[in-house]
Amino acid sequence: MTWPTDLTVDLVVQTITVFKLIIDKYNKLFVTADKQRSIVAQLALQRCEQVVDMTFQCSTCNATMTDLARMCIKIVCNISLNNYTKRFADHKTQSKTLRKLSTLTK
Repeated sequence: MTWPTDLTVDLVVQTITVFKLIIDKYNKLFVTADKQRSIVAQLALQRCEQVVDMTFQCSTCNATMTDLARMCIKIVCNISLNNYTKRFADHKTQSKTLRKLSTLTK
């Protein structure tokens, strides 16, 4: 069985925290912005550099911690954005369905 490392969990948590903060405080700006994944990824990497020890270098592939963090953050950003988009679309679909039902029951 494979378990995520503490480092991976830290990167995921920090990325989701940044994403939620952006959605909560800057939703209107974020929705209209170009390159949303890049925005989240850059801010998440900055956050991780402040919170997580990024001095590690992989002895096998010689990748720096920043390179590994970027890969992980990119994946978490994609998942977060896809989930957010799906929830947003589901909410709109639900509103339309409720509106249609209300016109039928009048």
